[in-house]
Amino acid sequence: MSIVVIVQYHNIFRRGAGLTEEDVRLPVGCSVADAVNQLATTHAALRSLLLTAEGKIASHVVVFRNHRLVTHDQFGTMLDDGDELKLFPAVSGG
Repeated sequence: MSIVVIVQYHNIFRRGAGLTEEDVRLPVGCSVADAVNQLATTHAALRSLLLTAEGKIASHVVVFRNHRLVTHDQFGTMLDDGDELKLFPAVSGG
């Protein structure tokens, strides 16, 4: 069985994926972290943008699930069919 999650890419992630949005099929029981890892595998240009050299999700990756911020300690949250993920790079400035 599988679920479908809608992924929206913003800023540099949009350029890396070459897409604004896509539907992604994932196994049931997949977490936010699993989804990000699959996206890094599916889109080679995203790998270095989403993951560290050690394969962990980079600290500058900001994820919203259904319009709510997912903090890095919540990346184990399981996804449901029809969830929407938005990926942003963290923005800083002065």
